[in-house]
Amino acid sequence: VAPRGGRDGNLIQLYTLSKTPTLTLDQSSIQLSGGSSAVTWNCVLDFAALGIDQLRQCWLTFAPSLIVGPYSACEWQAVFSNWQLSGPEDARYLTVAGPGSVRIEEDDRACVYQGSWNAESGFYSGYFAKATSDTAASVTVTYTCQFPHDIYIGTSLYVDRGAAGIRLDGDTETTLNCYLNTGSAVVTRRRIRTAVAAGRHTVTIRLAQPGVFYFDFLEAAVASDVPDALTPRDISPALDFDTDHTYKLSPSRLMWIMDKLGYAGPMNEYLGVFWWNERTLAGGFVSTAQIAFSGTFVAGDAILVDLNGTSLRKDVFPADTLETIARHFAAYINSVFVGAWASATGDVLTIAGRSPAPAYNLTLAVSVTSAAGLAAVTQQPAAGQYGTWVIDDAANPPLNRAARDWHADFYAQCQTRGRQIVTACSMELVNPPDGYAARFPDSERTAVSTATGFGSLVSNHCAVGSSRMLAYQKAVYRNIAQLQSAAGLTPSVQYGEFLWWYFAGPGGMAFYDDETMAAAQLALGRPLHVFLTPNDDSSVNDGEDATFLRNRLRDHLAALVADLRSAYPSVRCEVLWPFDVNYPVPVPLDNPSLGGRLNRFINLPVEWQQQSSSGLDTIKVEALAFATGMRNLDLALEAIRLFPSFGWPLNAVRYLIPVFGSATPWHRELALARGAGIGANNLWAFDHVCLYNLDVPERALERRSVVGTF
Repeated sequence: VAPRGGRDGNLIQLYTLSKTPTLTLDQSSIQLSGGSSAVTWNCVLDFAALGIDQLRQCWLTFAPSLIVGPYSACEWQAVFSNWQLSGPEDARYLTVAGPGSVRIEEDDRACVYQGSWNAESGFYSGYFAKATSDTAASVTVTYTCQFPHDIYIGTSLYVDRGAAGIRLDGDTETTLNCYLNTGSAVVTRRRIRTAVAAGRHTVTIRLAQPGVFYFDFLEAAVASDVPDALTPRDISPALDFDTDHTYKLSPSRLMWIMDKLGYAGPMNEYLGVFWWNERTLAGGFVSTAQIAFSGTFVAGDAILVDLNGTSLRKDVFPADTLETIARHFAAYINSVFVGAWASATGDVLTIAGRSPAPAYNLTLAVSVTSAAGLAAVTQQPAAGQYGTWVIDDAANPPLNRAARDWHADFYAQCQTRGRQIVTACSMELVNPPDGYAARFPDSERTAVSTATGFGSLVSNHCAVGSSRMLAYQKAVYRNIAQLQSAAGLTPSVQYGEFLWWYFAGPGGMAFYDDETMAAAQLALGRPLHVFLTPNDDSSVNDGEDATFLRNRLRDHLAALVADLRSAYPSVRCEVLWPFDVNYPVPVPLDNPSLGGRLNRFINLPVEWQQQSSSGLDTIKVEALAFATGMRNLDLALEAIRLFPSFGWPLNAVRYLIPVFGSATPWHRELALARGAGIGANNLWAFDHVCLYNLDVPERALERRSVVGTF
């Protein structure tokens, strides 16, 4: 409970009326001000009393104070402190499935299936789960656990999910309802039995109610305190700031997890294509309506405005005018409504929703009880429409407040632990300003776009050499280096895949933004040759066009490095270079999809092939497709050896190992990188380690052939 009123009182407006000029106030209206909400709130949430003693997810949402008029962009903050947790002692501490726990995956021989089941890949333990909508389907799992335990089932929750009937050793069947009203499926686990005795047990799961049911795993979990940290190792999973496993975790929790899992190698963080940028709203509008008052109102008349189902009344006084009537309703709305605000100009009342979201669309009706006074809705409210949050490349600093605060803490945590950290941005951005996007040579000059997986948002690959983007990237990397330096770290940055776009689109390759074409015309004295595929011949026109593109890439990166070194001379600079999309010939050979001689030529400047001429401190190689979709470790080994074969010293080469897709052989790829002498290896990425339930620590390689079903 707050000890006094706050800023909401600032929404109240007083206006005055007078029948004669002999007794008036010197102001016709007064907007109250001075209300402050700078108080301490004490909040107590009794989850048991609220009937939510078991939570899947809990969000605390807060917003800035309401104001009269539309919001304008500003930074604000709230401080949360003095957190206290109470309740039964055994419920206040984190427990895990400790020693003696048994997990049975969906493909284990201990699982016996009846009816129709389909295997499905995704963010499941071990990459796969089985799904059924067959009401005759069941799975029986027999296991042995040496200790008392609880039983969990890995499954998926969604709007189309059914309910499972579950029996343990033939006991009374219980129901696990997997329906969840959510926008996307939630892969999770659910506890189905507690305090199960040690020994051999049989669990039978059947589809009891129509819908889809997923079986991912069964776990006999022996509750344990969090174990001691694993032995530190020279690897670390890469962090992706776009994912829930990074930006939704506090840096201290993230570092604690790394400590416990023994991930002690140099860290790699990728800022991603959104979330971190300062942005500004372009276009869009809120639901807006207007009422015009006219004619002559007399004392005793009444005016009724129905706004979003709430009736607002004005009884006319002798001194009222059309202007004071409009002002009355504006003050009334601003004092009472949180989803709309209003203003009065003369005899016209304007009402606007506070958001373009459907919940803020206005409904409006007006009526009068008057012989000569009129009130009419002169602008009917239309539905609001969302605008586009475009990157604000004029903002200083370019990272938004939330990203800056998170990273200030994150870098401080790294410094305290002595962890090496390199932070990357990429050539892809969501909703960049005009002039940023790489474009194909079709008549529409189509921009390169890639689905992000977040609704309909796409990211645009940006054009190498774009002057606006170059200036923006300089500011971004200076901001990152400043945050690292302020935390006591030696600044270390990565230019993540700073290359020309790798794939053909409408009309050909994506080299045809306005600036690149103008620069080519100036440098070559003619239009840039239209390259059609990643495997086009780079020697066309005696190689002039491809060399122009390659040098434009070289110069773009060199300008970024030079600018950053001018401000932070000790900064360490790295490029992330993807070998799969820049392989010298298309691979796989029987179905060309990746690589090509043109990509290889333009995306590997000659200067980058030697550390001494690259201007870089380190190079990091990735080849995600080789060991995932292609499952070709020979090609992965080529990627590992590539830059050392050019003459780069091994201590300046890094490697990024994919840990996603259909059961990737990442253990072996890691062993290949270590065997080649590369000492800094990152797994891509941390969210995959968690979601796929990967081995931690890494298991030893099998030295014999094994027979399995794939």
